[in-house]
Amino acid sequence: SEWETKKIIEMAAAAVGGEEKLKVRKPIVFISAVSSPLKLSRKFCETIMTSSQADFPIFIASMAMAGGTAPVHLAGVLVQTNAEILAGVVLAQLVRKGIPVVYNSYSTAMDLRLGTSPLGSPETALIGATVSELCRYYQIPCLVPGIMSDSKQPGSQAAFEKTLTGVAAAMAGASLQVGIGGLETGLTFDFGQAVLDDEIVRMIKHLKHGFEVNAETLSVDLIDEIGHFGEFLSHDSTLVKMRTLSQTHLFDRNNREGWELNGRPDSYDKALARAREILNTHEPAPLPPGAAEQIRSIVDEAERELKLK
Repeated sequence: SEWETKKIIEMAAAAVGGEEKLKVRKPIVFISAVSSPLKLSRKFCETIMTSSQADFPIFIASMAMAGGTAPVHLAGVLVQTNAEILAGVVLAQLVRKGIPVVYNSYSTAMDLRLGTSPLGSPETALIGATVSELCRYYQIPCLVPGIMSDSKQPGSQAAFEKTLTGVAAAMAGASLQVGIGGLETGLTFDFGQAVLDDEIVRMIKHLKHGFEVNAETLSVDLIDEIGHFGEFLSHDSTLVKMRTLSQTHLFDRNNREGWELNGRPDSYDKALARAREILNTHEPAPLPPGAAEQIRSIVDEAERELKLK
């Protein structure tokens, strides 16, 4: 609501050291979601209007579900999602022309057997990819589900769904993806999975980068130089370019003998150990002096106001 948005902005100002510093550094963004189908609720509008007035970037979201809150046809889901988000974009620009907005689609297909909204599904991947193409046409940034899973635990389902949604969005040109560390359709956050997802993201980035094709990389002269019975391992070009090939930190590429000699390591176990190491050693940048106390005071005041409402 407008009231909640203003309280959050007060805390953001305290976190960066005052309202003047808040003008140049925005530590947060706001996300406001349409109530599908096509309902712009009072709180949706208040959040967009209040944050835009305060010059905060706004993520405008649709969470339409094919067969539930949107047509069963995915093309129809895209039409409705587009209409819902563009309505929010127009409202934001009417309040403050030029305010940064992000086109934020969480639209998917309802699993009509279970009544759930799976975000690790092929439908989510397809909608995310088409939204990414649409936003390239509009020339505005987008955020879509990627690296998402409906699995309740790390494992083969999580790995497949995160790769499926992540690759589809990346190859279609999505500006941003959300889902790292998420399980259970985003309801659960797993620290080990977050580290594992970082590896997945690096591999997807490597895939999206592709490879360059020119006279040097086609390597015709090099192949001729090495000939029928040579090898490329000791050639200078291999040494120079070896770091351009993908490298894993958690996924095991060793042969079986090497894997067994290393204790048969599991990727998730390694990721969880790395997560614990980060949690134990990472030192976040401190808040400005007095900021924590000021934020606590804002929260206390808000709680008192809520009791009076």
